[in-house]
Amino acid sequence: MNCEIIDFFLNKVCTIFLHQINRSFNEEQNVNYFVGKVLEINKDGILIEHIGNKCKSFFYTHAIIGIAEENFILPDEKETLKTTSAISTEIKKEPIKKSVSFYDNIDDLTDVLDR
Repeated sequence: MNCEIIDFFLNKVCTIFLHQINRSFNEEQNVNYFVGKVLEINKDGILIEHIGNKCKSFFYTHAIIGIAEENFILPDEKETLKTTSAISTEIKKEPIKKSVSFYDNIDDLTDVLDR
């Protein structure tokens, strides 16, 4: 496995993309199951630690089709982000975007910095 790729994703919050699995999840369950901090990447697969409950999952290489780095903001940082966004918006004279839960839409995980 390419060492540069390993170094890039290690210790970052990422989504692991797999071939179809034999379980059906809602949006919140998808995030809880496939998004986590990458603890290890080796020839056998990827070990992650889930953000909310600190449980760990290992995904075998043969099942992985992709990995994507995510922007993750802790709940206490949301208020700071809202304040910064409000100041920026006031300067631009644009309306403030409504805050939503990460679980409302998977894209909210990557779009939180736009708020």
